[in-house]
Parts: sequence; structure tokens; C-alpha cells
Amino acid sequence: MCFYAEIPPSDKLLEKRYKASLHTKRYYEDNQVDIIFNGFTNPKMPIIMCDMPDKICLVRWGLIPTHISSLEQAKSIQTKTLNACIETVHEKMSYKNSQNLRCLVIVKAIIEPHQKPDKSRERYRIWLKDEDSFALGGIFSYWKSPENGKYIRTFSILTTVANEMMAKIHNTRKRMPVIISPDKYEEYLSGEKNILDYKTPFDENLMIAEKLSA
Repeated sequence: MCFYAEIPPSDKLLEKRYKASLHTKRYYEDNQVDIIFNGFTNPKMPIIMCDMPDKICLVRWGLIPTHISSLEQAKSIQTKTLNACIETVHEKMSYKNSQNLRCLVIVKAIIEPHQKPDKSRERYRIWLKDEDSFALGGIFSYWKSPENGKYIRTFSILTTVANEMMAKIHNTRKRMPVIISPDKYEEYLSGEKNILDYKTPFDENLMIAEKLSA
């Protein structure tokens, strides 16, 4: 699963790395220290969407399905749609209308829990070797607000079965986010391949994990 993520601190680095311009201004200062976002607060995250592949947009984490009919329902469901299982995304009512609305979620690292034998938990920070950021596979939706008729974009991060390293860390669910390699960015956004083609867990040999202090 993926409920906490660290995002890159610099807009300039993002624009250079992903060959895209920032579409919306951040609500925090450029070059600020790294920020860990809690998905349960539904923060805005930097993503690249399939219909705007040359733009980095700040979009709220927690997908609002198109069938939701009220603002109250929308707010309630967003903490339940932070992640979407890639294996069933084409079946679930919340996600099936978004399976072809793909996005890249830009992060510097992800934070995952590990349950110790005494049932207490510790956290691990995971990132990719030799990379200042990387992209998670995601899907997004357009939801029409009944209050003002405006369309709101929100997204979910896709998850898949964990590789060996991630299964040891996230040892209760044994899941991990879908990581898209740079050479697959364009292909993923284009939708030319079935979304299930991206369910293979990322190579653990290209990942680093460290335990965070309490």
C-alpha cells in the first residue's frame, strides 16, 4: 500500500527531470526541505496526466468516483480511495471509469510501515538508487461538483503484489505501489497497453530502504 509519500522540494528539478512545466503554483515554497505528505489529509501532489503530458499539475490525492452524487459523499470516500489494486481496477465501481485515465505520481520516496513481532510498528523510507525522484502509476477522475458544476480532478495510486524486499517491510499486506520506469512513462500515459501489463513489481535491486527514527 502507499499512504505516505515524500515529494521533491524543487519545481525546477521536477520540470527538468520530466520535461514538463509546472501547471499550477505550489502552496509551499520552492527549495523547501523535503516534505512527507499524509494521504489521509488528501494533499495536492505533483502528477502528470495523460491528457496533459507536458504539464505537472497539483492534484488532490484520493479519487472521487464519477458516480458520487454529493459533496458529503465525496469527502467521505477520498480516504478510502488513496490506493487502487491494479489487479481489480477494471472491476471496481470506484475505479473502472478511470482505468484509462492514467497519471504519473511524482515522489522522492515512499514511507511504508513494518509490523514487529510485538505488533508495534516502525517506518521505512524507500527510494530508487541514483534517482532524485521517480513516478508511481496512478489513475485519475473528473468529478462534477453538484455545488458549482465545476469538474474536480483527483487521483489514486495503483498498488501491486510486493517484491521480496517490500514484502519483508510491508509484512501485513505485502503490497507495494506500482513504479513506472522512465522508459515506460510515455507508453503508460498513452494507454496503448492494458493496465494489467504494469502489475509486475519493480526490481528490488534498484531500490533502497532505510528505517526511520521514531
